[in-house]
This record gives sequence, structure tokens and C-alpha cells, in this order.
Amino acid sequence: MIIVFDVDGTLVDGSRQEQSCFMQALRDVTGIPFTDSAWTHFPEVTAKAVVHQIHSDLPLDELEKIEKQVSQSFHRYLVQQHQRNDQSFIPIEGAIELIATLQEHEDFSVAIATGDWFETIHFKLSAAGFSVSDIPMATSSDHYSRADIIRLAVERADCSIDEAIYVGDGTWDLRATQTLGIPFIGVGHHIHRLKAAGAPHLIPHYDNSNFFDIVNQLSQ
Repeated sequence: MIIVFDVDGTLVDGSRQEQSCFMQALRDVTGIPFTDSAWTHFPEVTAKAVVHQIHSDLPLDELEKIEKQVSQSFHRYLVQQHQRNDQSFIPIEGAIELIATLQEHEDFSVAIATGDWFETIHFKLSAAGFSVSDIPMATSSDHYSRADIIRLAVERADCSIDEAIYVGDGTWDLRATQTLGIPFIGVGHHIHRLKAAGAPHLIPHYDNSNFFDIVNQLSQ
């Protein structure tokens, strides 16, 4: 079995700062105001998809140029935020320990599938104290849709999507697992939204016994 993790709000606690940096980067490059409520209006919520959906009328080469500019600006704001406050990006309670436990367990593989870009997600993971150099990963630098990102992360771990469980904190994470037909575990500060969306397996943070109880239930 392979456990695939989202990052923002799932492994790294810093969503408010992260979203502020992302929205500022979008405003810098596109001139378009972007608010917290805007996330709910996008059918696909990944960094690449958001940029491409904002400018859906532009040719692909122009979209890719804008995407690169937003990514670079976003990374710059993340670094500045961390320099101002080195506690801006911290691990979700129990997340580092859970990843280590899973990596040591012969029955599990671990992968990361995130809607953020490669460079910016690596910065946040490092700032939060995660060492992920040996964990297979797929990001929005690879694909537009979260479902495709999850599928690629599983492939990079040499596993089958039929073996996968995805752990995330957003309703878009839940939707991606429904597209793929795989189980979902919701975690983080917004589990009330996931509950309202119909997610059956929810934990506020990582308590190993509760987490593995759910995993064992899903694997039967």
C-alpha cells in the first residue's frame, strides 16, 4: 500500500501565509486582484491550473511564461516571509514522525503529490523541517490536474493507483480522489468543510493509532 500526502495544510501548517504570498505574486504578474473566496470558483485547484484558468484566452506559450513569472515571484515572497518569521511554515502536529514511521514500515510506501510547484513546495517543506529527498514526488510543475499529479506520484514510487490512499486537507483533494476512485483521509484545520463535502475519514492531526486504524479499515 502507498500513502500519498498533499503538503500545504496536510504536512506543512502555514496556509494563511502561503496563500497571501501566492495572491501577491498573482497580483504582481497579472494585475488581477485575488481573494480567499476565489479558490471556490476554480474547477481545478493547482498552482498551474489557477494561472491557466485566469488567462484561459491566451495561447499556451504565453500561459507558460506567465506561470513561470508567478512561480518565481511566489518563491521570492515565501523566502521573505520565512526571513521575517521562521515559524511561518511549521509541520502539522505529528506529521514528521508519521512520515518516518511509514518509511520504516515494510508494508507501506510513501509519496507526495501537491498542487504547488516543485521549487516552492521544496522550500516550504525544508522550512518546516522535512527531509524529502528520498520520497517520490509529483507537483504542479508536472501536471495541470491534481488527479494526474497523484497518479504520477504513485507511478514514481513504482506502485499501482489501486494501492493508493491520499491524505489531504482540501475539498479539491477529495474531488481528485473521487476522480481516481481511491480512498481519502482528511486532515488539518478545515475538516469541517471536508465533512460537509461527504469525506468519511477525518482526523484533526496525526495521532499514529487513529491514523493506522483508518488505514487498516480502508485496506480491508
